[in-house]
Amino acid sequence: MLATVMGCVSQPYPAEDRTLANAVEVGAVRIRVEELEAHYDNLVLFDDLRDKVASIGAPAAPVLKMAIAKADNSNPQRTIFLTALLAILDDLAMDALIAAAVGEVDSPDSPAIKLLGRVGAIKTKAREEIQRLTLESTNPLRERDIVHAAIDAGCLGCVAHFIERLEDGRNNLLYHAIGTLARNMPKSEVLAMIESGGALGDAGAFAARWSVDSKIESALIERLDKVQGWSWIWTVESLGAVGGKKALEALRRDYLASPREEVTGPRERRNGMWYRRGTDNPSIDVREWALARLGDADSLDLIRFAMSSERFCHYGLNKQIWAHKLSEQFGAWAMPGAEETLQLMTNGLGRSSSERQGAARGLCWLKKLEGLYALARLLNQDHPKTDLEWDRSLVRAQDTLHSFVGNANRPDYEIFDGTEGAYRKVGMAWTEWIRRNEQAIQWRRPSHDGLVVLWW
Repeated sequence: MLATVMGCVSQPYPAEDRTLANAVEVGAVRIRVEELEAHYDNLVLFDDLRDKVASIGAPAAPVLKMAIAKADNSNPQRTIFLTALLAILDDLAMDALIAAAVGEVDSPDSPAIKLLGRVGAIKTKAREEIQRLTLESTNPLRERDIVHAAIDAGCLGCVAHFIERLEDGRNNLLYHAIGTLARNMPKSEVLAMIESGGALGDAGAFAARWSVDSKIESALIERLDKVQGWSWIWTVESLGAVGGKKALEALRRDYLASPREEVTGPRERRNGMWYRRGTDNPSIDVREWALARLGDADSLDLIRFAMSSERFCHYGLNKQIWAHKLSEQFGAWAMPGAEETLQLMTNGLGRSSSERQGAARGLCWLKKLEGLYALARLLNQDHPKTDLEWDRSLVRAQDTLHSFVGNANRPDYEIFDGTEGAYRKVGMAWTEWIRRNEQAIQWRRPSHDGLVVLWW
């Protein structure tokens, strides 16, 4: 409803008609707010409403204030959700959201902290408060939510603090944050981190993934023989992300010299492909991923086979990854031939819904319209009863459309009731919207995804 109305008023109104435009937009906001039932932890739903409230502006504020006034005190999550939306427009609401987030630092749950991070993506004051919480919080139970909020808000100023908090030993959370937010870090600092070794060296390997630089490439190559386990895996991944000819040659030498089963796990080769020993599940050596990203033809063939397996794949230290995630990465990393490979997967007969959803998401990373159309088709099709993942895949399909499309007048985010009719309604709405807006898509990078960040 809200998207439909916004589409109608997307053209500028004459001055005398602006009151009519406001009335139409406010009515749409009221309908969306009144229809909210639970699901206050759905951040994709929040992002959709956030973007549309921000686009409408001040006329939406009275509706949100009225909804907050009517909110049942027994449902504080609804109040926080609505307050976070109002905070986009109103300073007092922003202060209330911040106060709620500060009050959660020592509480068992943290909905306000999470929403403050999403508001911080578009509001400086929220971003500054998240940065302050990051610096001052000492409660380990809230650390994960605060760090994720910093990532959501794009708090680039938190990177130095996260680096200071590193201690020797694996800390995926802080590496995740540093790898996501270090996009503006000077290359000289990244190089110094890599050369420092230990946890700081691991953080430097993540930060390096924004930096195409010959000195950083050389430092990562030197690191290959100095580290083990996950530190070695992250270094290889970074070489695949930003390496060049030297990285390709170094990884080929390492690959031929040692199977590194202590990292890759036990493998056996059958019919030209690698499998986890004693199983039919493909096994991927991290060097094969990196080499494929750097254009090695044999490694590309191995990855394509694993993507088509409809099984989970073994990767690294006993990590298991489903094929649909592999196809998403194939696009996110812009692998050679990615567009053609993924298009075949989205259209392939016999492909499961999860495979097609993952391939379509990979196309979205490449900013290809076919990815959006493929997701809409997936929502609009019959699905066989034997496809046990189809309902989850369709939820992910709608999430993906909202994650990559930044236009505020996009179709509304819907909460599905599990019927095919509900999925079809969303699929048809998106198909028509994409057709009308092909030349005006505002592509955006999705909010952080742990797997995507760690694999970049």
